[in-house]
Parts: sequence; C-alpha cells; structure tokens
Amino acid sequence: MSATLEHTAPGAYRLTGSVLLTEGLGGIPLTPLELREGVATVDVGGVEAADSLLLALLLEWDRLARTQGGSLRLVEASARLRALLRVTGLTSLFFG
Repeated sequence: MSATLEHTAPGAYRLTGSVLLTEGLGGIPLTPLELREGVATVDVGGVEAADSLLLALLLEWDRLARTQGGSLRLVEASARLRALLRVTGLTSLFFG
C-alpha cells in the first residue's frame, strides 16, 4: 500500500501506508507543511513499512518547517520506527 498524507487539522497530518524506495512517494508533497504555533505534527502511527525514503521525507519536512521558523514533531510512532530513528540519531529531532 503506497503512502498517503491526510491534513487532519490546522498544523496536523496523518501519514499512512508504506514509505519505501521501491514504491516512491506517490502523491506525498515535498512542500512545507502547515504550522500551528510553530509546529507541524505528523501522526505516523499508520505507517506500515518504511525505509530511508521515510527518513529523507521527514528530514525534508523538518528542513522546510525550520525555514518558516518552526519544527516537525511526530506522534504515534511504532516501536520499529522509533528504533529506526534511534539508530540514525534522529530521535531528539522529532521527539525532543
């Protein structure tokens, strides 16, 4: 299942499906996400499979948020995704 991004509320999004190099991003935007009080929050609890493409996507969204003076925060991350972020040193960037 390819990934989808749903805008659920001001500054809030839900990412679901698989974010894999073999599947690509499909319709997932590489544009700035809307910020609410300086933060774009992405619920990643529905991400079923991920690899370095997800990391690249999250880093790009965070970079774009920072150009607006904000940041990206993740919620509902699975243990597997948290482990991936931990081994890559990105935990504090998205959860700190």
